Amino acid sequence: MIAYLDAQVVYPQIKKILSLNQETLHEFVQQVYHQHPSVYENLKDLFSMHLLLKYYHDFYEFKRKLYRSLWNKLSYPLLLIGCVYGLMGFFLMNVFPMLFGLIQSFDVQMGNLQLIYRVLVFLFVILSILLSIVVIFLLLMLKRQNLKLFVILMHRIAWFAPIKMIYTQMFAYMFDLILKFGASTQQILTIMKDSTLSYFVGWLAQLTTYQLEEGETLIDSIDNDFLDEQFVSLIKLSSLNHQIEHYLAMYLTLNEKRLTLAIDHLSSHLKKVTYVLLALLMLLFYQVLLAPMQMMNQL
Repeated sequence: MIAYLDAQVVYPQIKKILSLNQETLHEFVQQVYHQHPSVYENLKDLFSMHLLLKYYHDFYEFKRKLYRSLWNKLSYPLLLIGCVYGLMGFFLMNVFPMLFGLIQSFDVQMGNLQLIYRVLVFLFVILSILLSIVVIFLLLMLKRQNLKLFVILMHRIAWFAPIKMIYTQMFAYMFDLILKFGASTQQILTIMKDSTLSYFVGWLAQLTTYQLEEGETLIDSIDNDFLDEQFVSLIKLSSLNHQIEHYLAMYLTLNEKRLTLAIDHLSSHLKKVTYVLLALLMLLFYQVLLAPMQMMNQL
């Protein structure tokens, strides 16, 4: 649809080509925004239907690519640690107790076996607790108010930086997207506050707007510790030479690379933990396999 509109094809022809049910372009755009009716109502008098479609499509395409890139980097270590956790549970609760009972029936000493087994059981319990906390946390974060409270409490902590980079990337992209539509800075923040496609970006814009209304400058309003420091620094630079589009594009590119490095770092740590657990599990299994040799030596 957007490609046809970019080529200045009129809607009746597009309707015929794409076999659309909506009679007018307004009806089509309204259907696109069916999950965000208030956004459509607020923007229909500010932007053309063409720009409204681009606003919706471009932001969701950006958001989808961002989340997909994060998932692609974290899916393998998360799947790996899930498989190792399942293996640990199966062997520690079913296989090893049965084998230990068999070994003890032959009066074979199990010094190393007992030590490794207890270490693995301890690590399994710790991992179970951590996974339970993560699941509970994710369920709680499904509520927007809980997500907002979490950010308010954690935004100054060092390990929170990658999360701050993720939502600042979304904030910067939406700011840049609306700026390209010809809106002023004040209009951009108002649109992001009242007509955003992302609840969290809307909350950040709302926070910035409130500070502007209190008499603070744009720079002071953005420099609120909730947004990434690199973003704030580049906005300050843009205020000196009035090249905000250039600095926004620069931030989006650089922050994408920073995010990639941060996620790679996290992925590497998850893999190391998984490999250590797997090595201990294999060591215990190897020691169990050696037990028959010890039984034969005693005989």
